[in-house]
Amino acid sequence: MQACISLGGNMGDVADTFRKTLRQLKNTTGVAHVEASRLYQSVPVGTDAGRPFLNAAATLDTSLTPIELLRLLQQIENSHQRIRETHWGPRTLDLDLILFGDQTVATPELTIPHPHCWYRRFVVDPLAEVAPEARHPEFELSVSQLKDVLYTNDFHIAVRGPDDLLIRLPELNRNFSSEFPGVLLLPFSEANSENSRQIVVSFLAADETPRPFRLRGRVDTAEQFLRDVLSAARGQVTQVANFT
Repeated sequence: MQACISLGGNMGDVADTFRKTLRQLKNTTGVAHVEASRLYQSVPVGTDAGRPFLNAAATLDTSLTPIELLRLLQQIENSHQRIRETHWGPRTLDLDLILFGDQTVATPELTIPHPHCWYRRFVVDPLAEVAPEARHPEFELSVSQLKDVLYTNDFHIAVRGPDDLLIRLPELNRNFSSEFPGVLLLPFSEANSENSRQIVVSFLAADETPRPFRLRGRVDTAEQFLRDVLSAARGQVTQVANFT
């Protein structure tokens, strides 16, 4: 089975950590044909993330089960002193299992496809380099097509939420305009219902289960949640170099 993983980090010599990680994967029984993208740099997401991140993606063939591969990735993270004290905090190494063939998994320990992979350019851009035709089994779109969604010139986010949040959308648009050109936040009631690839962000506690291009956040952290989503989807991601 082919699996796709993402690599990230912003502490220490990250490029060297990635090289060692790839060697560890290649030396693991049940893992073969490990191929990696080039190295990318991305803006940190979240208020406590620290300095810019380096990112990459890799594909591999494996006879391991998804949960066995997840535990292998966690063991490799731990071998590089990965500390999990702060959500979206600085880290030496972050390994995420993004896709596992066309399988879907939904357990307390593992979700495949990775639930946030589709709007994170620091995942999609490197992955599109090594696995452009790999398909998101729930969205029925290739990685290359997901990248096209994020690169659209007019990037609309339809917001569902209480009236006091919707009233603030013009202010949030002004706040975000210089940092995220082409982005428009608009109330869900004013969104183009025929745009099947429009991103919907809901802050309603009793809302429907998220579907493709839908996210759910808490209304008490709505502005920061929207900023984090936009940073991941529209923040600068720059190809740096070959590192393998």
